Amino acid sequence: MSISKTKVNLSKQHEKMKSKLTYGFVVLSGLLLAGGMVSQGETDADKDKGATPVIKYARAFDAQTKSSPIVSAPLGSRLEFVGDNLGDVQQIWFNDQKAELKHSTIKSHSIIVDIPDSTPGEMTNIVRFITSKGTMVDYPFKVSVPAPRVDAMTCRYADARLVVIISGAYFADDPNAPLTVTFADNISATIRNISQDALVVEVPDGAKEGAVRVTSVYGSGESSFHYLDTNNMMSGFEGITDLSINRPSIDYQRNHQILNNE
Repeated sequence: MSISKTKVNLSKQHEKMKSKLTYGFVVLSGLLLAGGMVSQGETDADKDKGATPVIKYARAFDAQTKSSPIVSAPLGSRLEFVGDNLGDVQQIWFNDQKAELKHSTIKSHSIIVDIPDSTPGEMTNIVRFITSKGTMVDYPFKVSVPAPRVDAMTCRYADARLVVIISGAYFADDPNAPLTVTFADNISATIRNISQDALVVEVPDGAKEGAVRVTSVYGSGESSFHYLDTNNMMSGFEGITDLSINRPSIDYQRNHQILNNE
């Protein structure tokens, strides 16, 4: 075989090898790229699906600093729960109140969540974490509820036996410690309806001028206003047409006629 033919054959073999190497490199690059895309597309929820959440501790959330662990917090507080396998948590319950979750704050090792601002119907002192698979994990944590807050009353000059609405917050009625409403001199009122932020109450016979107090299992709260207040009548009139403390305005009379089915 001549030298020229040998060189041609070697050149062809070299080109074939180069082509195979190039093809192999392209295939390998594609596999690595695909693997990277799969890895980048995997969320914490995907990674933790099927795993049991582990709660190590809770702390008050502060974006600037890492606070110390806590075992209790009041309604409405923002918390950070720290642990493992938390990415697939779909629900969090504080006692019997379900918290609102944002997917952006749920990570494998931490969850940021606000304690619901509603008063629990049943106080269990438990926070329950539930995953997409229905796995439930309970963590002991106490939610403190404030004493009732009394903000306003629909008619501060209503006669006895008329029905008024007292508005405020944290009106919790517990079977073992029923909610009560008292006027001055500890005269009890009949409560017709209870909600978290409003009470429908009948003004009791013998009610005198003074603050209105609401008492729940979590404590007592007293109004800053006075029923039958004679001290501030000139500053706001509170719906009064003249200086008589027992003559509500036309609007108030209409409202109370509706409440009292008159």
